[in-house]
Amino acid sequence: MLSALPNVKGIVIDLSNVPSQYVNKFVAQGLVGFRIEYLNSDGSKIPNFFRIVTSNFYCEPVIQNLTNTLQKAVRYRYTEGQTNLVFCTLSPSSSPTNKPNATPYIGQPAQSIVLSNTYFNPLMLEVQVSEYDIDTLGIALYGNQTKSMEDGIYTIYDAQNNIYQQFNLYEIKDDFNNLLYEVKDNRGTNIDFSKSYQNITAQ
Repeated sequence: MLSALPNVKGIVIDLSNVPSQYVNKFVAQGLVGFRIEYLNSDGSKIPNFFRIVTSNFYCEPVIQNLTNTLQKAVRYRYTEGQTNLVFCTLSPSSSPTNKPNATPYIGQPAQSIVLSNTYFNPLMLEVQVSEYDIDTLGIALYGNQTKSMEDGIYTIYDAQNNIYQQFNLYEIKDDFNNLLYEVKDNRGTNIDFSKSYQNITAQ
């Protein structure tokens, strides 16, 4: 765990345990894209389970005073100079949104691992999932639209003039007939198909 960023967890590799012919790979960012496989105590691999290194830098341990005695006081911080320890961040290593306290397994202290070069450099992208894309926004802004003056049903059509969404439009007034609100209420799946574009424009 990084001292400055406690949400960032990774594995720390002691270079004294690395065969000398491979130490030159353990430079800053030299392990990005490597695959990590985990070994059981008997030397067998955990089947069909691996992690990918997303970053690695030299680090050093620091001691922090923690109020929670169940947490380990040893944290790590990155260093500019070369040390005997390398901190590797892995993917996946963050908790899923549906189980925020369930940290993915990234190994146990003193566990043996196998590092393999995958010969590719991963590209980290931030992806935001949204309900609407540029096409649906274009439909809402520039697509054909109708408003029924009789029942206040407001209909938006897609590029093929199919009904994309419908809304109820109405007003809320006070006891003195003063207008308080104009309401646009999504009809959801309660679509009035009599308001199809062909039916309306054919009249």
